[in-house]
Amino acid sequence: MESLFRETQALKDEFNNLKEQVRERARRLDLLRYQIDEINAASLNPGEKETLEEERNIAANLNKLKELTETSYSSLYSSEGACIEMLSSAISDLKDMRAIDNSMEDALNALESARPLIEETSI
Repeated sequence: MESLFRETQALKDEFNNLKEQVRERARRLDLLRYQIDEINAASLNPGEKETLEEERNIAANLNKLKELTETSYSSLYSSEGACIEMLSSAISDLKDMRAIDNSMEDALNALESARPLIEETSI
């Protein structure tokens, strides 16, 4: 009789464990259905994931981008010996050289055409 009781108790325990597994699977299926619905509702377009990742990367590195932008701007425009200052000096020197030697015209034109490109980067 006692062995029958233990066997019955073991079967009840196994039955309860199986019921819990069924409930857990049902919860998991509900979660997966919800996630699928959310993904479908997002209506992502091809390439949108990459765009969002790029935007996230930019947002995560805003301080570094700001620092690099300020350094670049300073190098180009505002520091002593800035690129635009040195370019202006070279253009002035080439104008003086061209007054003596017309073969400097091409070099002068090249530097003069570079100046607006450099100036536009500050906008």
